[in-house]
This record gives sequence, structure tokens and C-alpha cells, in this order.
Amino acid sequence: MRMYYKLVLFLAFVLLLSCKSASVIQHAVNAEGASGKVDSVFLEIRALDLTEDMSPLSSQNDEIVMLVYDTGSSAGEIMLLLGGSFTVTKENNLRSIAAGNLTDFAGELTIVMLERDTDHSVEQLDEMVRLHFGDLLKHYQRNGNFGIEKFIDDNDIVGIKTIASVQPNMTVNFDFKGIFKLDKYHYKLIFSTR
Repeated sequence: MRMYYKLVLFLAFVLLLSCKSASVIQHAVNAEGASGKVDSVFLEIRALDLTEDMSPLSSQNDEIVMLVYDTGSSAGEIMLLLGGSFTVTKENNLRSIAAGNLTDFAGELTIVMLERDTDHSVEQLDEMVRLHFGDLLKHYQRNGNFGIEKFIDDNDIVGIKTIASVQPNMTVNFDFKGIFKLDKYHYKLIFSTR
């Protein structure tokens, strides 16, 4: 019965990824939380200035991939809590994603926001990020997006945020902003738990 459930979830996951519209992938996790029970996480993303809107030749939209990882495991495991992809424009600049059923969450998470410039799926980008997680974070902190393609191909990191002690009923506001390839970008994010 459990194998059947996993097969149905996998097929549903594949169907979601095959759609061209915005997609959100949710995962349930099972690891004992150190700082209280967090049942659900929510992330709101608002684009104030797109990464690709500087010139008339730019696409005038950002293809965003959000990856939220449970990075609090004492064994050093990195597990995807939720991932999603969507397109943001000046007119359609607000998105929300959520993951529920987080029965026992480890307490630390890392949010990785990418601007997708390739045909890689969310699953493929997740695999690239997890494979090089520590090196990717160090490289991004030192060099920004310069040379990042050796980790994530021709995609760009919009921002990375680690929240060290996730508690129930908390809200964290933060920004991802900068300049890359002569184009400024600015995103406001709100992370919250229940």
C-alpha cells in the first residue's frame, strides 16, 4: 500500500512538472524538530525590479525557481521541503508557495532563488544545487554569479537565505537585490510558519 502511495505521488509530481504554467512541488518531511512543531511553511515573493528588464531586447520576465531546503539535520543531509517554478513580469509580480504536513521539521532551512535561463526542470536544478550545496554557497558568497555556471549551468542565483532557527508562528522579511550583467534586480520575500 505504501509503495502504491509513493507511485501515485510520483506520477502526480511528473504531471505537475510537465505543465508549462507555474508549478509548485510540496514534500512532507519526517525528522524531529528541535525548537517546537512547525506544521507549514509559506513563502511570498514580490518582484520590485526584474533581473531581465534593462533593455527592450530583454525578455521582460524572470523565470524563477524557488528551492527551500531543510538544512538542520545533524547528519548534514539536505532535503528539499518545497520547490516551485513560475514566471514573474512587471504586471504579474507576486507569487506565494507553501508546504504543509511538515510533521517534524529539523529547524533550519535555506532558501535558494534562481533565475532560470536553461530548459532544466526544477528536479534537475534541485539535483545540481544539492550536489554542490556547500561549494555553491561559498562560491556565491565570494563571487556572486561570476563563475556560477560550473555548478548550475547558465542559470543565475537571485539570492540565498538561511534561517537558522525556524520556530512556529514566525515571520521573516528579507530582500534579494543586486546588479548582474548591468541589470539591477530587487525581490522582497516574506517567510512565515504555522
